[in-house]
Amino acid sequence: QGKLNPLFERVMRDFEQYSPVAISKDPWLVQLHDFISDEEAAAFLKRCDSHFERSLAGDQLNPVRTSFQCWCNFADCFTDPL
Repeated sequence: QGKLNPLFERVMRDFEQYSPVAISKDPWLVQLHDFISDEEAAAFLKRCDSHFERSLAGDQLNPVRTSFQCWCNFADCFTDPL
């Protein structure tokens, strides 16, 4: 237990530009501000619009896990300059 503490402590210490906030330390939950710009977020959403897929729990769908994700592993996405 506590093996991730150094990693999150480093985030809190070394990434001031994102104004990190430790919402919880057990388990760790850190909020980063201004991690991506509005322009970058809009570009991601534009590229991924038709590529969102239901998230899996392991290798299967789980009725409790209801999020969607987009992997930026197609040319229109990973070649976008943003």
